[in-house]
Amino acid sequence: MFKTKWLVGTIALAALALSMSTAPARAQENNITVDARGGMAIPIGDAKQMWKAGPNAGIGVAYWFNPRIAVRVDGEADFLSGKSTGDLGSISGGFNVPDMKLYHFGGGLVWRAMDPAASMWRITFNVGLGGTHMKSNDYPAGLTEPQPSEANFSQTYWSGYGGVRIGYQFHPNISFSVGSQAHYVLTDHNDFMVFGQFIPGGSAQWNDFWTIPVQGQFTFHF
Repeated sequence: MFKTKWLVGTIALAALALSMSTAPARAQENNITVDARGGMAIPIGDAKQMWKAGPNAGIGVAYWFNPRIAVRVDGEADFLSGKSTGDLGSISGGFNVPDMKLYHFGGGLVWRAMDPAASMWRITFNVGLGGTHMKSNDYPAGLTEPQPSEANFSQTYWSGYGGVRIGYQFHPNISFSVGSQAHYVLTDHNDFMVFGQFIPGGSAQWNDFWTIPVQGQFTFHF
Protein backbone atom coordinates (compact mmCIF):
# COMPACT_ATOMS: atom_id res chain seq x y z
CA MET A 1 0.00 0.00 0.00
CA PHE A 2 2.83 2.39 0.94
CA LYS A 3 4.67 1.57 -2.31
CA THR A 4 1.52 2.25 -4.31
CA LYS A 5 1.01 5.66 -2.67
CA TRP A 6 4.70 6.46 -3.15
CA LEU A 7 4.47 5.53 -6.86
CA VAL A 8 1.30 7.59 -7.36
CA GLY A 9 2.89 10.56 -5.59
CA THR A 10 6.06 10.30 -7.68
CA ILE A 11 4.08 10.20 -10.92
CA ALA A 12 2.00 13.20 -9.81
CA LEU A 13 5.13 15.25 -8.98
CA ALA A 14 6.74 14.30 -12.30
CA ALA A 15 3.60 15.33 -14.18
CA LEU A 16 3.51 18.65 -12.31
CA ALA A 17 7.16 19.33 -13.09
CA LEU A 18 6.63 18.50 -16.75
CA SER A 19 3.59 20.75 -17.01
CA MET A 20 5.54 23.64 -15.42
CA SER A 21 8.47 23.20 -17.77
CA THR A 22 6.29 23.22 -20.88
CA ALA A 23 3.79 25.90 -19.81
CA PRO A 24 4.01 29.34 -21.44
CA ALA A 25 5.58 32.20 -19.52
CA ARG A 26 3.25 33.64 -16.90
CA ALA A 27 3.39 36.96 -15.17
CA GLN A 28 4.65 36.73 -11.62
CA GLU A 29 4.11 39.02 -8.65
CA ASN A 30 7.46 40.84 -8.66
CA ASN A 31 7.94 43.89 -6.48
CA ILE A 32 11.19 45.05 -8.11
CA THR A 33 11.87 45.66 -11.82
CA VAL A 34 15.03 46.94 -13.52
CA ASP A 35 14.83 48.58 -16.96
CA ALA A 36 17.71 48.75 -19.44
CA ARG A 37 16.99 50.73 -22.60
CA GLY A 38 18.66 52.29 -25.59
CA GLY A 39 17.91 53.97 -28.91
CA MET A 40 18.15 57.34 -30.62
CA ALA A 41 17.47 60.73 -29.03
CA ILE A 42 15.80 63.25 -31.35
CA PRO A 43 16.04 66.98 -30.52
CA ILE A 44 12.89 68.98 -31.26
CA GLY A 45 11.85 72.62 -31.04
CA ASP A 46 14.70 75.14 -30.84
CA ALA A 47 17.25 72.42 -30.12
CA LYS A 48 16.92 70.90 -33.60
CA GLN A 49 18.27 74.13 -35.10
CA MET A 50 21.80 73.19 -34.07
CA TRP A 51 21.84 69.53 -33.07
CA LYS A 52 21.06 66.24 -34.78
CA ALA A 53 19.80 62.93 -33.40
CA GLY A 54 22.29 60.81 -31.50
CA PRO A 55 22.55 57.68 -29.34
CA ASN A 56 20.56 57.32 -26.14
CA ALA A 57 20.81 54.92 -23.17
CA GLY A 58 19.10 54.67 -19.81
CA ILE A 59 18.36 52.57 -16.75
CA GLY A 60 15.56 52.59 -14.18
CA VAL A 61 14.68 50.75 -10.97
CA ALA A 62 11.03 50.50 -9.89
CA TYR A 63 9.23 49.30 -6.78
CA TRP A 64 5.67 48.06 -7.41
CA PHE A 65 3.13 48.79 -4.70
CA ASN A 66 0.67 46.58 -6.57
CA PRO A 67 0.65 44.92 -10.03
CA ARG A 68 -0.20 48.21 -11.78
CA ILE A 69 1.41 51.12 -9.89
CA ALA A 70 5.08 51.69 -9.10
CA VAL A 71 7.53 54.38 -8.07
CA ARG A 72 10.76 54.50 -10.13
CA VAL A 73 14.15 56.22 -10.02
CA ASP A 74 15.62 56.87 -13.43
CA GLY A 75 18.78 57.85 -15.26
CA GLU A 76 19.24 58.49 -18.97
CA ALA A 77 21.81 60.02 -21.32
CA ASP A 78 21.44 61.66 -24.76
CA PHE A 79 24.42 62.24 -27.05
CA LEU A 80 23.49 64.82 -29.70
CA SER A 81 25.68 65.63 -32.70
CA GLY A 82 26.27 69.27 -33.59
CA LYS A 83 25.39 70.42 -37.09
CA SER A 84 28.02 71.99 -39.31
CA THR A 85 27.93 75.75 -39.71
CA GLY A 86 27.59 75.11 -43.44
CA ASP A 87 24.27 73.33 -42.83
CA LEU A 88 23.14 76.31 -40.77
CA GLY A 89 24.20 78.82 -43.40
CA SER A 90 26.34 80.49 -40.74
CA ILE A 91 28.49 83.38 -41.88
CA SER A 92 31.12 82.15 -39.40
CA GLY A 93 31.59 78.87 -41.28
CA GLY A 94 34.41 76.38 -41.05
CA PHE A 95 33.48 74.40 -37.91
CA ASN A 96 30.74 72.37 -36.27
CA VAL A 97 28.45 73.29 -33.44
CA PRO A 98 29.88 71.42 -30.40
CA ASP A 99 28.23 68.07 -29.67
CA MET A 100 25.91 68.18 -26.67
CA LYS A 101 25.51 65.55 -23.96
CA LEU A 102 22.47 65.52 -21.65
CA TYR A 103 22.45 63.48 -18.44
CA HIS A 104 18.92 63.14 -17.03
CA PHE A 105 18.15 61.93 -13.50
CA GLY A 106 14.96 61.85 -11.46
CA GLY A 107 12.08 59.88 -10.06
CA GLY A 108 8.39 59.37 -10.75
CA LEU A 109 5.43 57.04 -11.16
CA VAL A 110 4.73 54.15 -13.54
CA TRP A 111 1.25 52.86 -14.37
CA ARG A 112 0.36 49.66 -16.23
CA ALA A 113 -2.76 50.00 -18.35
CA MET A 114 -3.57 46.27 -18.08
CA ASP A 115 -3.50 43.82 -15.20
CA PRO A 116 -0.43 41.58 -15.74
CA ALA A 117 -2.45 38.61 -14.50
CA ALA A 118 -4.87 39.04 -17.41
CA SER A 119 -2.45 39.42 -20.32
CA MET A 120 1.20 39.07 -21.27
CA TRP A 121 1.02 42.34 -23.22
CA ARG A 122 2.34 45.39 -21.40
CA ILE A 123 1.25 49.00 -21.96
CA THR A 124 2.84 51.39 -19.48
CA PHE A 125 2.83 55.14 -18.88
CA ASN A 126 5.31 57.06 -16.75
CA VAL A 127 5.91 60.62 -15.55
CA GLY A 128 8.66 62.09 -13.42
CA LEU A 129 10.62 65.12 -12.25
CA GLY A 130 14.32 65.66 -11.70
CA GLY A 131 17.30 67.42 -13.21
CA THR A 132 19.42 67.43 -16.36
CA HIS A 133 23.12 68.18 -16.64
CA MET A 134 24.05 69.51 -20.10
CA LYS A 135 27.67 69.49 -21.25
CA SER A 136 29.06 70.28 -24.70
CA ASN A 137 32.34 69.44 -26.35
CA ASP A 138 34.88 72.25 -26.32
CA TYR A 139 33.90 75.36 -28.25
CA PRO A 140 35.55 75.67 -31.68
CA ALA A 141 38.59 77.91 -32.06
CA GLY A 142 36.66 80.12 -34.47
CA LEU A 143 34.19 81.24 -31.80
CA THR A 144 33.97 85.04 -31.66
CA GLU A 145 31.32 86.88 -29.61
CA PRO A 146 30.21 86.57 -26.91
CA GLN A 147 33.50 85.16 -25.72
CA PRO A 148 32.79 82.46 -23.09
CA SER A 149 34.81 82.31 -19.88
CA GLU A 150 34.87 78.49 -20.00
CA ALA A 151 36.06 76.10 -22.69
CA ASN A 152 32.67 74.42 -23.01
CA PHE A 153 29.01 74.63 -22.04
CA SER A 154 28.26 72.94 -18.69
CA GLN A 155 25.00 73.65 -16.84
CA THR A 156 22.43 71.78 -14.71
CA TYR A 157 18.69 72.53 -14.85
CA TRP A 158 15.37 71.29 -13.53
CA SER A 159 13.59 68.93 -15.91
CA GLY A 160 10.58 66.68 -16.31
CA TYR A 161 9.84 63.61 -18.38
CA GLY A 162 7.01 61.37 -19.49
CA GLY A 163 6.58 58.40 -21.76
CA VAL A 164 4.59 55.44 -23.02
CA ARG A 165 5.68 51.91 -23.97
CA ILE A 166 4.10 48.80 -25.43
CA GLY A 167 5.69 45.42 -24.93
CA TYR A 168 5.32 41.73 -24.21
CA GLN A 169 6.46 39.57 -21.28
CA PHE A 170 7.94 36.57 -23.07
CA HIS A 171 9.52 35.08 -19.92
CA PRO A 172 8.41 35.06 -16.26
CA ASN A 173 11.30 37.39 -15.42
CA ILE A 174 11.90 39.31 -18.67
CA SER A 175 9.82 41.56 -20.90
CA PHE A 176 10.66 43.67 -23.95
CA SER A 177 9.00 46.91 -25.05
CA VAL A 178 9.35 49.78 -27.50
CA GLY A 179 8.41 53.39 -26.87
CA SER A 180 9.67 56.79 -25.85
CA GLN A 181 10.34 58.91 -22.79
CA ALA A 182 10.39 62.61 -23.72
CA HIS A 183 12.55 65.02 -21.68
CA TYR A 184 11.72 68.69 -21.11
CA VAL A 185 14.57 70.80 -19.70
CA LEU A 186 13.92 74.25 -18.17
CA THR A 187 16.99 76.08 -19.46
CA ASP A 188 18.12 79.67 -18.87
CA HIS A 189 18.16 81.65 -22.13
CA ASN A 190 21.13 83.70 -20.93
CA ASP A 191 23.30 80.59 -20.82
CA PHE A 192 22.67 79.84 -24.50
CA MET A 193 23.67 83.24 -25.86
CA VAL A 194 27.09 81.85 -26.70
CA PHE A 195 25.44 79.66 -29.38
CA GLY A 196 23.61 82.57 -31.00
CA GLN A 197 26.33 83.29 -33.54
CA PHE A 198 25.73 79.89 -35.15
CA ILE A 199 22.32 81.11 -36.36
CA PRO A 200 22.61 83.89 -38.96
CA GLY A 201 20.39 86.80 -37.97
CA GLY A 202 19.05 84.86 -35.01
CA SER A 203 19.79 84.02 -31.41
CA ALA A 204 19.83 81.03 -29.10
CA GLN A 205 18.00 82.62 -26.16
CA TRP A 206 16.00 79.50 -25.36
CA ASN A 207 13.98 78.87 -22.21
CA ASP A 208 13.59 75.14 -22.80
CA PHE A 209 15.26 72.19 -24.49
CA TRP A 210 13.40 69.09 -25.71
CA THR A 211 14.61 65.61 -26.64
CA ILE A 212 12.44 62.64 -27.58
CA PRO A 213 14.23 59.28 -27.64
CA VAL A 214 12.89 56.31 -29.60
CA GLN A 215 13.91 53.21 -27.65
CA GLY A 216 13.86 49.49 -27.13
CA GLN A 217 13.77 48.35 -23.51
CA PHE A 218 14.35 45.11 -21.60
CA THR A 219 12.69 44.89 -18.19
CA PHE A 220 13.91 42.36 -15.62
CA HIS A 221 11.42 41.27 -12.94
CA PHE A 222 12.75 40.27 -9.50
